[in-house]
Amino acid sequence: MAKRTLFYPQPLLGQDTGDAQSLRSYIERLALSHNMKPRGLLDTLLKEHPLEDLSADLHQLQKRWAVHGFAEVGAQLQSRLEAATGSSLAGATLMRYKGLFASVNLTRANDPVYCPCCVTESEGAELPYGRLLWEVQCVEACPVHRVKLRSAKLCGAQPEERLPANQRPSLSGVCIQCGSVGFKCLAKEPLPATGDEIWVASQVRRLLDLPIERVARCSAESLRTGLTELVKCVYGGSVVRASQQAGLSRASVYTWVAGEILAGLPGLLQICFHAKADVCALIDGVYRSLDSSPAEKSPPRRLQVVERTYNRSELNDDQIRELLEAAATEAEPPSLMQFARRHGLNVDVPRQRFVREAAVLAAANAQHMQLVYERRYVEAVHAYTAAVQALLRQGLSVHAKSIQKQSGVVAFSQNHPRVRALQEVLSKHRLETGEEKGGRLKAA
Repeated sequence: MAKRTLFYPQPLLGQDTGDAQSLRSYIERLALSHNMKPRGLLDTLLKEHPLEDLSADLHQLQKRWAVHGFAEVGAQLQSRLEAATGSSLAGATLMRYKGLFASVNLTRANDPVYCPCCVTESEGAELPYGRLLWEVQCVEACPVHRVKLRSAKLCGAQPEERLPANQRPSLSGVCIQCGSVGFKCLAKEPLPATGDEIWVASQVRRLLDLPIERVARCSAESLRTGLTELVKCVYGGSVVRASQQAGLSRASVYTWVAGEILAGLPGLLQICFHAKADVCALIDGVYRSLDSSPAEKSPPRRLQVVERTYNRSELNDDQIRELLEAAATEAEPPSLMQFARRHGLNVDVPRQRFVREAAVLAAANAQHMQLVYERRYVEAVHAYTAAVQALLRQGLSVHAKSIQKQSGVVAFSQNHPRVRALQEVLSKHRLETGEEKGGRLKAA
């Protein structure tokens, strides 16, 4: 007789395809099938199959879900789930690419996104599921539906239709705030993706579509061989020219070819785009032209997959000064760091070379953020005041926890406007009811 598993066996959806289910989505659906919350399922799992030499903070794990890259906690969590379910989960993370790509800028953390078209297609499943493709940081579009991915934090429901914090679901493809399956609470049409975004997403999907056995035969050495051939065929053997023409730092391609560091996936895709190279062939050690690059169908331009740009020389001092002055007059003035990232500058450039203009922008940003914080504070005061009144009508206790639960607005320690609002609403209630500051507040 086969040994019983801790949880019901549940196969990984989309196994061995570019639509493979992410580990996060697998855990969420497994918890639902056992009528549990993901936190409870992980608690049960790790009691039976504890992690080795790791003190897993389940709250932080669920907050960031940094389990799809090369982190050891993700690998161990995957192996424990395989032991607990008897199902193969090799395709649920990017772990098979460890040793090929650098871990930096690889996967998203605490920034869930989804394809608004994929989540509305049942495809035989009772609920939509989250794709591993959506967890890759440089992927901004769905290559199948050719639309931009959308933040899972957006909700189109009215405030009164949203669920209290303790009743919100934890399922990819389901709105966490109102529980709408397929995010039907958002009625607006998906935004069409650009050709560059579709190209990047398509190449990542092709990588995920590769058989695991084939990826296992690839290595950092084979990727270096492919890059060396690419530089030789396209850039005449000049790694500096390869870096600069692809919009990377001068030393990027050199360090990859020399084996000093592993190539990051965003940077690798960026040079593949400009060289019209097949990234799947490149990891095999072969340079092969990819005719489907959108660069062939439009005027030459720069695809910037890497978050930080290195095009500082393209802006002269007069242009930077004008951009600083214009930014200070925007409806939502950016911070100096945001301004620097927007224009591919080192943040020290505006700080040190344009002191007056930088000071004006910093002051405008500070004034704008003060208004934002004040608006958040006023909104929280209204929500908490309404919650106190509702609790009193129901004859329930009024305290910090019950107010947050009733209002559905949680005052995290990092959210100072909400913390301030909660403290003031509580203080006002204590004065009106004559309750002592340290005592438990009862409904009048």
